[in-house]
Amino acid sequence: PNVNYCKRDTPTQATHRYDKHMIHQYYEHYGIQSNKLKCELYFTKEEIEDVNNIMLSLPEEFVTIEPQSNDEYCVNKKYPTEKWQLVVNDLVEKGINVVQVGRKTEEHNLKNVIDLSGQTSFREAGLVIKKSNVFISTDGGLMHAANAVSTPAVIVYTGFIHPRLTCYPENTNMWIGSDHGPCGMKTFCQKCFDGANSHDHSEVTKEVLKLLEKIG
Repeated sequence: PNVNYCKRDTPTQATHRYDKHMIHQYYEHYGIQSNKLKCELYFTKEEIEDVNNIMLSLPEEFVTIEPQSNDEYCVNKKYPTEKWQLVVNDLVEKGINVVQVGRKTEEHNLKNVIDLSGQTSFREAGLVIKKSNVFISTDGGLMHAANAVSTPAVIVYTGFIHPRLTCYPENTNMWIGSDHGPCGMKTFCQKCFDGANSHDHSEVTKEVLKLLEKIG
């Protein structure tokens, strides 16, 4: 409990500590002197072989996208599926291949993508992300996996939490709820909803294209 960055968690609202990244909060508690912000994943031979087989059916160059968020915990981290679809359409129009990873849900079933959702484990999804040029999503588990495999990402944050808590400096972190959050609301928040739904999706597209251009 002394390490937990969530200081108060009720059915309706979570109160987080925002003065530093959660990893730095862990360092602080255990007396670790480091500024490093890096996750680590170690893959088995079998996992690598399984993903190598998946890669045989994928294009050589692609970006990965995870449009879903952890709705079971909080409904306010979500970026609208309709807007993710518009981002995908923008990228595909420019000849960029998009691979969808993560859980399989009807609500987040995107079109014009190569759909791997529900077909890999979390760790295998991390390996697919490693093979991609850029990862696109909201704040969540696969964002940390992308950091572990050193794939740059464009991450959309709503007003639920402050990006400082979980963001990585090598990513493009878009806090579209900066005029409202962090509210920590786990039950429906109209301001988080309105902020996400009024956001211009083309800003996400532009940031993805910038990263791809930077990568070359």
